[in-house]
Amino acid sequence: MASIFQKRVVADYGTAIVKYNAGGWGALTENTWDAETKMLYLIGRSPGGAITRYKDTPEWKTFLNSKNLTEDTPLEILSATASKELAARVVDEKLIERLSSEIIAKIEAEPGRNFSAVRIASPFPIDPDATKNTFAPALAAAVTAALEQRLPGILAEKGLKNIEVIADLDPARSSHEQSILNIVNNNRGKTSNPKPGEEVATYMQRLVRQPVYSGIVDENAIYVPVDDFLVGQSTAGGLVNYIQAGGAVTTSVVAAVKLFNGVEVLAPQQETLDLLKLVMRDKAEDAKNCHREDVYHALLNGILKRTGTHIDFDDVKKTNLPNMELMFVAGYFADGKNPAHQAAFEKALKAVGSSLDEARGNSVFTIFSSQAGSFVGMGKVFDETIQDRKLLVSEGDQRYQHLVKTSKATNYFGVSL
Repeated sequence: MASIFQKRVVADYGTAIVKYNAGGWGALTENTWDAETKMLYLIGRSPGGAITRYKDTPEWKTFLNSKNLTEDTPLEILSATASKELAARVVDEKLIERLSSEIIAKIEAEPGRNFSAVRIASPFPIDPDATKNTFAPALAAAVTAALEQRLPGILAEKGLKNIEVIADLDPARSSHEQSILNIVNNNRGKTSNPKPGEEVATYMQRLVRQPVYSGIVDENAIYVPVDDFLVGQSTAGGLVNYIQAGGAVTTSVVAAVKLFNGVEVLAPQQETLDLLKLVMRDKAEDAKNCHREDVYHALLNGILKRTGTHIDFDDVKKTNLPNMELMFVAGYFADGKNPAHQAAFEKALKAVGSSLDEARGNSVFTIFSSQAGSFVGMGKVFDETIQDRKLLVSEGDQRYQHLVKTSKATNYFGVSL
């Protein structure tokens, strides 16, 4: 099987709408998830291990009693019930009002465009058995149901015609063959609990464990991308990129949880690019003029090209990585003990409304605060990770062939298919 990647374009990633903050080292806020919310998410996301973890807790017993369930209830029912409960909490009136406002803004921005639908898309795998996650589909269904109920009235108030709301995997309105789906088993779960001493390499694998989306993009639709948890932004960023590359427009991504404040800002930031440029300049100076900065820029993009990504060092708006991925790259090469690098890293966090205290203990801080990485080291992480990332379809599959015919994919060597 070939290892292919989505060929990203420059996209308007924007800022996601997120209900809960996973918290951690930073200050607690009203939106930091509590023990019950975390339990509901984990049972929906990975039910087997989560139920074992929570079965003796008061949160678990309260949940069972409130839903008239027992510990003998089938696992799939427990997971689906937890997912529906949490999705209902995420999709509140505030979220629907913001989404509706964005949809109206998209319509008014292009008066000559005949928008015919609002489509809810989520990073579902083409093989439903490739994941046990019941929360992502529950959240997509909740967003769909809420927009179906509220959007017609909001559009009418603005004097705009009604637009059909369609869930991408609703069999009554959208075929499985045409829906946007992920055709790669990227095994991203393997980056969640790294072994001691392997944290940096494990987190950096996220740049390689990318989804590859395929399917028909409706150019006359306004898409609402829905994801469950924002960490490295690869999954949500890749979905937004695929949709916009297909000629459609997107609203903000809707997500339930973010790792910490700042992760919801997907658009690459100048301050993050400035950190990377500083790090590359210092590497060139350390080489005692053996290399110029632009040589290092080219070396880095040569590695990133393998995954369909690119950094424009002159114009951040031409960089096709979302901001957290860009921060991972900058942090990997940074010297966490260098005061100038520390100041630039803190400035990059501040630019997205975060801080060192909030980032501390999370992946991006771990990467930055570790020993500075090398091009050889990054290339090694990429090469080793690719062995664990496989296609879910054959090269003869029509989805694979469509990506080839439309030049939307690249192979691991950076060659367009």
